Amino acid sequence: MKEGINGSLKVRKPSTKIMEKGSKTRKKSIKSRLIISYVLFAAIPLLIVNMVASGRFTTTLRNTSKQLTTEMVKQARSNLNYFTNDIQKNVSKFILNSLNDTSNNLLNKYISAEDSNKKMAALNDIRKLLAGITAIEKNISGAMIVQKDGTVLGTVGTLSEEEKKAFGTLEVSKDGLWYRDGKDNIYYLQAIKNSLTGQDNGYFVAGVNMEGLEDDLVNIELFNGANVYAVDEKNTILCGKSPETLSDALNTLLATKEEVRSEIVNKTLYAYATSDNGWKIIAEIPEAALTSSVKSVNLLVWGLVSIIAILAVLVGYLVSKGFTSSIIELMKKMKAAEGGDLTVQVEAKGQDEMHMLCVSFNNMIVNIKKLIEETKDVIHTTLENGEVLSSNTEKSVEAFEQLATSIGDITAGSTRQTEDAATSSVVMEALSSSIQQVRSNTQNVFENTKGARRMIEDATDSIELLNKTMVSSISMSDEIKASILELSMLTKSIEQIMSLVDGISEQTNLLALNASIEAARAGEVGKGFAVVAHEVRNLAEQSKQSTGNVRVTLNTIQQQTTQAVQLVTKSNAIFKEQEHAVQKAYNAFNEIIDRLKNIDTELGLVNHQAIDMQQLRDDMSNKIERITMVTEENASATEEVNALSEEQKNVMKKLSAMALELNKVMDCLDKSVKHFKV
Repeated sequence: MKEGINGSLKVRKPSTKIMEKGSKTRKKSIKSRLIISYVLFAAIPLLIVNMVASGRFTTTLRNTSKQLTTEMVKQARSNLNYFTNDIQKNVSKFILNSLNDTSNNLLNKYISAEDSNKKMAALNDIRKLLAGITAIEKNISGAMIVQKDGTVLGTVGTLSEEEKKAFGTLEVSKDGLWYRDGKDNIYYLQAIKNSLTGQDNGYFVAGVNMEGLEDDLVNIELFNGANVYAVDEKNTILCGKSPETLSDALNTLLATKEEVRSEIVNKTLYAYATSDNGWKIIAEIPEAALTSSVKSVNLLVWGLVSIIAILAVLVGYLVSKGFTSSIIELMKKMKAAEGGDLTVQVEAKGQDEMHMLCVSFNNMIVNIKKLIEETKDVIHTTLENGEVLSSNTEKSVEAFEQLATSIGDITAGSTRQTEDAATSSVVMEALSSSIQQVRSNTQNVFENTKGARRMIEDATDSIELLNKTMVSSISMSDEIKASILELSMLTKSIEQIMSLVDGISEQTNLLALNASIEAARAGEVGKGFAVVAHEVRNLAEQSKQSTGNVRVTLNTIQQQTTQAVQLVTKSNAIFKEQEHAVQKAYNAFNEIIDRLKNIDTELGLVNHQAIDMQQLRDDMSNKIERITMVTEENASATEEVNALSEEQKNVMKKLSAMALELNKVMDCLDKSVKHFKV
């Protein structure tokens, strides 16, 4: 009965919460939610399609761009192969047909000519041929012949004589050599073999005109910011539209030695292809240039989404306006009814769901009005009966309170004894848990110290092995030092031999000088002897110079050996310090192992003592449990009697309280009902 009354007291409190929720809901009207729904249903599918399509399109575009760029560098490589093969073919043709023809071998004429006029005529013919190939072949900027003896025929660019002769020191294979000097000039070298004598007569050097290849690479149209250029086998940029230096990512790709490869690294597409002579055609395309069209499509989609969102707002506004007016009118009437006016009625229009809702609202107001009128009659009757019930229950409560006081004194003693026994039992349980925890902790520590001891023993073995290795290193270093000192002694003995050779050279020089003087005195007869004496003197001078060079070399060796001895000495000192440190670590680990053994012994004693305490605790707990059982049996009888009296007293108190509460509720309900206008 009390629960029903208390429930009726809370009738008006939920209405306050409903009002609060209603006020919050009005901040976002049905019209707004409908418009938002239209916008979401229209825009979300487009956004999802845009994200999926742009992702797929970007991936496809990247793969397609990689394939197209790879094919482009392959085609550019074909152009490069044609460019280099054309130069090689023309040079070989020139050497075989024009310069080294078996019927008119100009090079052989020039080499074998004894008359200077014939030699000059052959030289002029060779120069004309060199000028002719330069004029005919657009990819050759100049041509010259470098002979084995350093003689240079023809010219290329603005090379000095020393630079021209330097070509004779290069090693050229039978397939020729592509060479790049320090001035960024490119040359093609091919060995010249005399068709008549079969001897090598030097190299044909052709200066390469890179303008044609440069134009081909520059005119390749790719994306904005793209570069296409050629590099040699050392990854040095030759021509084309290129950056100042190659990036680290590109150098890493080129180091793979693959013939053709394309890869996107650091938001840049790199593609290259290797030509027949080892040069590479490289293309660099920024990833942003590849995906620029995707960004344009995304912007277009976002614009389309914005337009559709605006249209959705207009459609949502027009659709929602048609039925929100009836809802607003109904809300006003409900607000009036919420304030207590039960005389309101809503005019129902149309034949849709809103018409049915208005009719239901009107019927609900009529039913509530009848309920309020009936409630008023019930309230008056209940107030009269509640006063009589409250008076009778107060008298019954006083009688049960006297009975409960007497029984309470009897049970108090038994209750205290039971509580003491229970407290003792709890204390023993806590003691048991503590003892068990101590055993567990000591066992864990015991196991951990075993593992730590094994690890330290392994570390001690490793340090001992390191100590032995260190001793071997010191011994080997001493042997190296002894060998270096022995080498130093040998260089000093060689110095003595060089001094002896210097003395012999001086004496030979004096003898040659005396022989020259005697030959001069002899006149015509001694001229031949004078020539011999002069040669002997020159030989003595050369011998002296050679010994000087050897002495400089020996001094350098002596300095290096001295430095090596110093380094070995420093190494020995470092090895000894390391040996001392290793020995200290070895002693420390041994001391740790000894202490861990002592800890193991002490932990074993603690574990045995904890087991003894556990047994004593079990005996004590059994005795306390028997005492508790006896005390509880004594207290249970008095508690049953006390419980019955308390239960009767509580029932009467509740009944009295319910009577008072009923009067209060009825007063409150009467005031609430008076609030309604019927």
